Amino acid sequence: MVLLLTCVGGWLAACEDGNRMLATTAQPTHAARPHVQGVTLDARQAPDDSTLLRLRDLGVTHITLTSFGFQPEPGVPEIRHDPDVRWYSESDRGIRALARKADSLGMQVVLKPHIWVRGNSGESGPHAIRFQTEAEWQQWEKHYRAFILHYARLSEEIG
Repeated sequence: MVLLLTCVGGWLAACEDGNRMLATTAQPTHAARPHVQGVTLDARQAPDDSTLLRLRDLGVTHITLTSFGFQPEPGVPEIRHDPDVRWYSESDRGIRALARKADSLGMQVVLKPHIWVRGNSGESGPHAIRFQTEAEWQQWEKHYRAFILHYARLSEEIG
């Protein structure tokens, strides 16, 4: 059995030989594996034109833009989503503009839609989502589908 694990410093190959584990490291070739260096960009307002330029000059190849849908409680089958009200880097307008700017600088965009599960019950986060009935699951899936397809269409639009 051969396992390949990505490490910051290169590749780690672990080979199982009977009861022994042998580990070796080797540097990947850039021709075989492109080097990706990314940052998540959060901005309340449109960033200064020099922001992406400075990131590119630091070696950044990808920027990640995270948009949120909000679920009020883990047991509430609703996802609230308004792509025009949030921070600039989360809005459709901001995502489009940042994608154009990144593209002009040779960088790519990773669009990462995320469900933010709020909660006053002491437990929150996507792991806490649970419903009592099939009808609640179907209602939640309807909301999630609208949310995620919105970003699938936007992702296709910005390339």
